[in-house]
This record gives sequence, C-alpha cells and structure tokens, in this order.
Amino acid sequence: MTTPDPIDIGGAVRILRAAANPVRLRILLFLRAGERSVREIETALGLHQPLLSQQLAMLRGAALISARREARSVVYRLMDGTTTHLVDALLHPAHEPSPMTAAAPRPVPSAAPTGRVAPRQSAVFATVGENA
Repeated sequence: MTTPDPIDIGGAVRILRAAANPVRLRILLFLRAGERSVREIETALGLHQPLLSQQLAMLRGAALISARREARSVVYRLMDGTTTHLVDALLHPAHEPSPMTAAAPRPVPSAAPTGRVAPRQSAVFATVGENA
C-alpha cells in the first residue's frame, strides 16, 4: 500500500493568510490583468506607497507575486497560473460560475439508478386542503 504525497499544510495556510486581506486581494485582482509598476498599482488602487510596499512584501513572501526591476521602477506580476486560479476561486465561489469558466459546458445531471430525483432536480408538490 502506498501513502499519498505529503501535503504542505503550512504553505497552504501561508498563501491563504496572504490572500485573506482586502488590500492584498485587490492587488492580486489588479495584477490579474498583467504586469504593473508600483506607481500604477498605487494610483489605480489609491494606496499610499508605504502601505503598498508592505502589502507587496507580504504577497512576495507568500510566493503569490514576483517582481522585476525595469529601469528605475519595479514591476510586479502574478507568480503563475496557480495564483490566477486562486484569485478566481476566492472571487467566484463554487456555486457561481467564474467568467473564465462560464462558457464551459456543464454535465447534465442524470436520474440515479434507484429512480430517485437527481440532486440538481426538484419536485413540485401541491397543497391539498378541505376547500380545494
């Protein structure tokens, strides 16, 4: 019998903590559109530079974003597709289709072999009274 791959619970908690802040989540959402300089992030989100720097450092520490120097400014971007999926999952819970997946075909629920109604279907009942 083989054991499953170990799961990095500590790493997952670190990532969720980093994303569980309204300012950092707004930064992640803004970076979904592509690379942005510190000045662009500061202007678009209305953040003061010291607060922005602190939040960017937290996101870098959680490996959610990366930075590169371009001339005299620093440009940030989401680390990879996993970060994009994380932001999508946080902003579009499972019961709401994400704009990225809204056009994807959904499986049609089928009746269970026992003849019961499938979970996504519902039954309608009438109320029967004495004056009906």
